[in-house]
Amino acid sequence: MVETKFTTAKQVLPVAAIFGPNASGKSSILSAVAFLRLAVRRSFSEKRDKPVVPRKYFKLVASGVRETSELELTFISDDTLFKFGFECDSKSFVREWLYAYPNNRRQIWYERNGNDLTFGNNLKGPNAIVAGMVRDDVLYLSAASAANHSQLDSVFNFIQKLKIETDFMVTPFEIEDDMQDQELDENAVRFLQFLDTGIIGYEKQPVKRSENQPDEKVLALMKAVSDLTGQDGDVSLKAKEYDVLFKHEGCEDGFLLRAHEESAGSLRLIKLLNSAFKTLESGGVLFVDELDASLHTRASNQVMKLFLSQITNKNGAQLIFTTHDTNLLSDKSLRRDEVWLVEKDRCGQSELYSASEFSLRYSDDLEKVYLDDRMGAVPPNLEFEWFA
Repeated sequence: MVETKFTTAKQVLPVAAIFGPNASGKSSILSAVAFLRLAVRRSFSEKRDKPVVPRKYFKLVASGVRETSELELTFISDDTLFKFGFECDSKSFVREWLYAYPNNRRQIWYERNGNDLTFGNNLKGPNAIVAGMVRDDVLYLSAASAANHSQLDSVFNFIQKLKIETDFMVTPFEIEDDMQDQELDENAVRFLQFLDTGIIGYEKQPVKRSENQPDEKVLALMKAVSDLTGQDGDVSLKAKEYDVLFKHEGCEDGFLLRAHEESAGSLRLIKLLNSAFKTLESGGVLFVDELDASLHTRASNQVMKLFLSQITNKNGAQLIFTTHDTNLLSDKSLRRDEVWLVEKDRCGQSELYSASEFSLRYSDDLEKVYLDDRMGAVPPNLEFEWFA
């Protein structure tokens, strides 16, 4: 548990680690959060010829396309607990709601059923004006932000600042694009050195104007990937202004390496640690898909412990990640209620459940318990004779 600045929740669990076999649905959890954030941020600003809600429905049942999808997010902002959610099909948001819980008592701020909106007495401001801006494929919260509805700012800002990292392989282009208009967190640089990556610093050197031309095909591809994955971070469409070079000490006076000369693991760590330290500073939430991708198990463990330690996590930041690295279960760093499991049923539908639901002793080796299939969510341990 880590201390927070909130009286509503003085302590919170800093980590949720999600385990499960391949194709069990772990990534879908993060995709759902990314979709919710994308809908809040963009549904009003996106202009379409016909109503479209870019959801991903369950395709392993014939009725999937006709059934609605429902998402709800519970969070604390400005020391108040909120529940925001919506229900949608592929063309419209059929329901939407926002409830606040000051002093643990529920207040209805607004509820939507189709295009009918009702407002509670505690939501002040241009409610009716915003309602007139809502379309079938637009969330009220998205329209409210565009209309500068100040009472809803904290809700909108919390959702839009959720950080979601789903890139297993980080490209040199991404690193350079990210660092055109921002600096690498100094703690991230120190941690790269601590992990013995060889990186001890970096430099940004202005590119020559003759070289200062964007690769339009690469930028178009990056934009397309961003739209398809729901990663709605801005993709730079302007010319590159700086070359980013990383300092390595070596055995002599030091060397500078370009991003494309770094290993896949170093590139992943650069991006991941920068996001991690910014989240720790802001007290926000960081979602990471496949934390262990391209990383040694000790590196994954150290990233996780940044959030578990009250020395480095002073603002109640949270890390929610998926992983296949069962070594993270072996040193008792994770509590049972910080370990989550995902398993598919015979119809391909995923169930998410907590390790705290099982009767286990504190002395139990959680990794062994998991790999012995005492909690489920592991792939079958088959003998090769079945293949003959």
